[in-house]
Amino acid sequence: MLLLLMMSLASFAGPRSFQQAKEIALRQAAQLGISMDEASSAKAKSKRVKSVSGEVPAYYVFPNGEGKGFTVVSGDDRLPEVVGYSDKGTYDEENLPSNYVGFMKAYEEMVGQLDNGDSRASASIAEAKALRSSGYQQPIVAPLLGSIQWNQIIPYNKMCPMYNSTNRSVTGCVATAMAQVMMYYQYPKILQADIPAYVTRTKYLSIPQINKGERYDWNNMLPQYASYEPLNYTDAQAAAVAKLLYHCGVACEMDYGPSSGANVTPAILSTYFGYDSDLMQDLNRDVFTLAEWSQIMDKELTAKRPILYSGQSSDGGHEFVCDGSDGNGLYHINWGWGGYQDGYFDVTILNPDKGGAGSGSAPDGYNQYCSMIVGIAPDNGKVDEPLVDVTPVVMIGNGNSSLGFQMKTRNKVTDTFRVITNNLLSNQSAKDFTGYFAYGIQQADGTYKPLSKSCSISIKHPKADGRPYNLNIKLFQFDYAFPVGKTTLYALYSTDQKEWKRCGYLYMTPFVVEATEKTIDLAKTPLSADIVAQDELLSEQDNTLMLTVNNDADFEHLGMINVYTSTINEKPSDPSEQIYFTILSKSSSTREVTFSPSTASDLYVWVTNANGEDLMEVKKFTVMQSTAPKLVLVGKTSNATAGDYELEKAYYQSSQVKALKVNGDKAVFTYQIRNDGGTCELEFPFLIAAYDENRNTQYKFPKVNRRVKNGETATLTIEARPEDYGGNQSFFCALRMGDVPLDTSGFSDNKLYLSDGNSWYNLEYAAQFVYVAGTPSSISSITTSGTSVHGGNGEILISSDKAQTMCIYNLSGQMVNKANVKAGESIAVPVPAGLYIVNGKKVIVK
Repeated sequence: MLLLLMMSLASFAGPRSFQQAKEIALRQAAQLGISMDEASSAKAKSKRVKSVSGEVPAYYVFPNGEGKGFTVVSGDDRLPEVVGYSDKGTYDEENLPSNYVGFMKAYEEMVGQLDNGDSRASASIAEAKALRSSGYQQPIVAPLLGSIQWNQIIPYNKMCPMYNSTNRSVTGCVATAMAQVMMYYQYPKILQADIPAYVTRTKYLSIPQINKGERYDWNNMLPQYASYEPLNYTDAQAAAVAKLLYHCGVACEMDYGPSSGANVTPAILSTYFGYDSDLMQDLNRDVFTLAEWSQIMDKELTAKRPILYSGQSSDGGHEFVCDGSDGNGLYHINWGWGGYQDGYFDVTILNPDKGGAGSGSAPDGYNQYCSMIVGIAPDNGKVDEPLVDVTPVVMIGNGNSSLGFQMKTRNKVTDTFRVITNNLLSNQSAKDFTGYFAYGIQQADGTYKPLSKSCSISIKHPKADGRPYNLNIKLFQFDYAFPVGKTTLYALYSTDQKEWKRCGYLYMTPFVVEATEKTIDLAKTPLSADIVAQDELLSEQDNTLMLTVNNDADFEHLGMINVYTSTINEKPSDPSEQIYFTILSKSSSTREVTFSPSTASDLYVWVTNANGEDLMEVKKFTVMQSTAPKLVLVGKTSNATAGDYELEKAYYQSSQVKALKVNGDKAVFTYQIRNDGGTCELEFPFLIAAYDENRNTQYKFPKVNRRVKNGETATLTIEARPEDYGGNQSFFCALRMGDVPLDTSGFSDNKLYLSDGNSWYNLEYAAQFVYVAGTPSSISSITTSGTSVHGGNGEILISSDKAQTMCIYNLSGQMVNKANVKAGESIAVPVPAGLYIVNGKKVIVK
């Protein structure tokens, strides 16, 4: 009994069951408008990984059916539900792209590390949760490569060398990835420089020089080439693409063979193919926070520049193209496998911390040395400012860098202390760094002043595989008469010993010392915390505590905060919750901590930083025994106009129906729920289904979390817009409480009549149905002075009696496409379903 009382009150995480994973996959498929075949779901695969608790599921793969794609669901409920998905193709475990296999292998590694209690894996997950809960909205970018889906075999490898006399080398994923990006731009017209001859490393194949001036036949390159009879290409079309792929491979010194390998750099793209040398940057993941990394990717995609993304694992490097985003944190990946497995994946969660600079024992996994090349575009003929500022000199923590004192006492305040430091430095920029290193302080005007003498340093830029070079400066010493109080010591670098800049920090923050008239030591953490309850705490309910962490330092805090809970006043050895905080200097940040105690009891809470330093005194709360709620539906309304019906355009399932009309751009459904029982913290789940005349249905499953006290009536509101549902305008909304009883006896009739008025559907009592007609300017077609714009299925049709350029914008004001229309010409512009602005008017695309 004592052991049970000492257990943390955290809601323990665990593996997802097959049934839980299946429900997630069904929901994901429904959101894509796909009905998962029952026979296919029965073929779902579970990939398991060993951990200290035995074998646990790393992930599940649920095929949707022949040609309908698949969903990969996380096997651990601490990780985001959906790892990746696709709405096309057929999942075949025996024929998977090597870079996809590498990606999933790393995912297995992370689940194993997480289950083994690895702190860095936990930090990665906490950082991802922090980003998802921060309110940051990822833009939606349709796949930039469109229908470009190239592969590594015939006809792409027709110019690649033979090995073992009889076998044709594959192109390699690096060559295929970079060639697909070039096909996107259809650039360059000619090879810009001689590509030198070389001998491959493994098979010792002699690769001859390729002379500059070779022309590329873009007009003869197809977006897709059939890999089986009947072939869809001519010999000239095959030769055109094979030449490009071969040149890409040789430029990277491809190690040709059965699984050709190489690395691509900005220098290769600029030297041989004329891409913009000062715009491109090769960025390493371990220098950036997850939020920074995601925002860099999102800015690139919004600027319509595909990204070359790479990672390392034990079987070598893997390269693929990231060319879109779904608005929910996942990125569209073109694996370079003929379209196979292309889909949306969570590439950012594979944090590379475990294999970053200064890590002496990096375990295997795809998350080692993740990097990406951004700014890929034809040279614009001007000098560009860097897209991303990268600090060339970075100090690395994890016990690699330290600061101490020869003696911690002095006789008077003017006496100096001798500071002794050990410093592991790394160069994360794209260029070699030669300059100077010192320790100093930040002055009132924001500049930095060295306190120590400087030393010369020289650090090469990262290796081709992304791994940085390190420089170890041991026993770097200086003397300084520290004033009474706290002093922040910054590692500084300079190229001329005149202007000093602050080094970057990896896995650590600047050192802070605190001096008195006669003593000195490292200062205690500048962080402090408080945690408060917003409402009374109840057993068997989700309870929320508000955790506020204050940062009194002169620098930003990025890192983990640990929360410990127990039913007795004795701090457990393991935290109940680890939360990633970003806190600006002299600022604070507040986050929610949710827990579900099983019984009424005392609750003790401790908060520490990542080093285990207490940020507050232990705090005691009282958890009261909860009683069951009694929920009653007392009202349901929408923003439809009473008595105004749509009889021709409204559809439910396969029928034309008589629907209340919303004369606006969105449906607003409101529910009033009264609680006649005990206070409850509940998740109210809704189903939204949007229909069109072709029986295409789009689903979403929004949820509203609400605490409802005894006698209180909660008002729940759900909004639905056609552009979020593929342009569909007929909306069904239902509140479905699952295992929690909901009394709907006050609503005895809920009929949805067919448009003929003679037949009807009996809807569930907590359901509503409306048709969103749009405002007068929300129309599917525009005709003005010789120009016609019409929204179709996945495209906007434009015709004009004069030559003009027409810009197409989404509702966020971002230009998504541009159409150059010739006089008397009609063109179709492909766009995803939704609402768009053309010539100042809204156009619906289904």
